[in-house]
Amino acid sequence: MYNNKMAKRCSFVKRTNKKKRIKRINQQGGTNFDSKVKLTGHAEGVTSVAFHNTLPLLATGSMDNTVKLWRLYPTPACVATLLGHTGDVNSVAFHPTAPILASGSADNTVKLWKISDDNRSATCIATLAEHELSVDSIAFHPTLPLMATGSMDDTVKLWRLSPDNMSATCVATLARRQEGHTEPVRSVAFHHTLPFLASGSDDRSVKLWKLSPDNSSAICVATLVSGRFITSVAFHPREPLLASGSSYDRNVTLWKFSPDNPSKPSIVATLEGHTATVRTVAFHPTLPLLASGSTDMTVKIWRMSESQQDVNCETTLKGHKFPVTSVAFHPTEPLLASGSGDKTVNLWSSRSSQILEDKKSEFKIEAPVLKVELPATGHDKRFHLPRSRFTSRRTSRNSHRTSRNSHRTSRNSHRTSRNRINRSNGSQSVIPEVPAH
Repeated sequence: MYNNKMAKRCSFVKRTNKKKRIKRINQQGGTNFDSKVKLTGHAEGVTSVAFHNTLPLLATGSMDNTVKLWRLYPTPACVATLLGHTGDVNSVAFHPTAPILASGSADNTVKLWKISDDNRSATCIATLAEHELSVDSIAFHPTLPLMATGSMDDTVKLWRLSPDNMSATCVATLARRQEGHTEPVRSVAFHHTLPFLASGSDDRSVKLWKLSPDNSSAICVATLVSGRFITSVAFHPREPLLASGSSYDRNVTLWKFSPDNPSKPSIVATLEGHTATVRTVAFHPTLPLLASGSTDMTVKIWRMSESQQDVNCETTLKGHKFPVTSVAFHPTEPLLASGSGDKTVNLWSSRSSQILEDKKSEFKIEAPVLKVELPATGHDKRFHLPRSRFTSRRTSRNSHRTSRNSHRTSRNSHRTSRNRINRSNGSQSVIPEVPAH
């Protein structure tokens, strides 16, 4: 059970290649909040949040099989609930310029939605059904007509958008035979300016893919090995820097690579401070900040130095009652959104437009408390990791143990029967019973 005492201190680990040692600096975490803007309405846990680059909209995906659109101004409110998926909505992403929203689901499909001119509704314009299993992550390229998806079928797919952005065609499948992943792909991300795509997987690796000149394929140029399942990846908006979050080791890892020779990336920092799985990471689009959300129910804001090697925990945001599953910075406003298994979205606002420039400033909520109550459907179940996430290996292992225990029980029963027969025949040979483990 999460305990506040477990997250009193944040720390970061800086790896220095010259001295080949780890330097650890502890930072006091925590901050106070005057009020909160908490968006409610989903009937199950929120799995993904995304801001549009130019429109005053926030999108959220949920385990209740729906996507919700929220207006940001003048006061946050839900303006539309998008129905159509038949499974958990695992990921949502806005097109960088067009009024298009993409959603990926456990029903194995990606849906494209066109937002209305008044930003109060959306219509499904395409359903992409190329994946064989759940779609866990979606990313649009910032400038090119490309989209990437990661799936439980162990593949990453590249999609080329039509000129009007109303449809998409799969142009490449990055699978095991292309030096791809061997386990479910949990996260994908494009670099903003460089021709690279990153993917994180349950196979405990992050793969760096270089796009072909015509953007119709990609080759794996580096495999970054981690000790745990990779839950999230994000590129720095300008630098050749990649952040990855992972389970069990509870850390965020910063990787630096050379655009000219990307085959040998190096770890520049390991950020410690979370007390449970890091579920999501996101860079600020313009400031040297990184946000991370965790199963420990907190969001941490990290400030990076110009060299990206010195990273300090700026503050720890507390306000969710269940794991934080997704975080996103607003592209232009001093806003941060966090989605959680408690079925809510928190909007965190800084005190002023200059707050993010002040290293010692605290995040707080500016607007008064607002709750948008929508009719809830389905059972009110406790949040858990989305179905089949991080469970495939455990299920196989437990099945093996069950089979082994059944075999032992059968063997013990057989030996007991033999003991009885030997005793009845007056035999001195007695086979001892072996207790089942």
